[in-house]
Amino acid sequence: MNKRAFTWSDLPFIRHLFQLAGKLWQQEEGIDGTENDAQLTAYLQRYVESGGEWFIFEENDKKIGAAYVTYAAPSNGKPWLGTLLVAELFQKKGYAHAIIACINDEIKNNHTALFAACPVPYSSWLLFLNHLGFEQMAFEKDEFGKEYIKLVKALTN
Repeated sequence: MNKRAFTWSDLPFIRHLFQLAGKLWQQEEGIDGTENDAQLTAYLQRYVESGGEWFIFEENDKKIGAAYVTYAAPSNGKPWLGTLLVAELFQKKGYAHAIIACINDEIKNNHTALFAACPVPYSSWLLFLNHLGFEQMAFEKDEFGKEYIKLVKALTN
């Protein structure tokens, strides 16, 4: 699997992934799946401005998925997985694990763990992250009082 930086030519693919992600994810992200190019660009740019990068993952010239990773989150200075989306055709075939392995390989020399979080009521997200090797670490509240489960995955050599 190949990882590369997102380019604006990937916008249709990202839009497709966002539409597949479902209403819960869209609601959490403050989008509804009907964003025009300018709105979607602004959404993606907000993430980039927070110090991370969007990546596209491909295999045999086919786009498999996308992920957003920040290398030094303001909260703890550690790497965080912000988003991981896999195209429908490639779901439940081990590609999410392969994406996490790519991220692991990139950051393991400078970090010992990768963090993630999900809103408390979204058990399917928690199960997905657990399946990828993330372990529950703590509960946290954001500035609006919304509870999140903080997770961590040890990086391996």
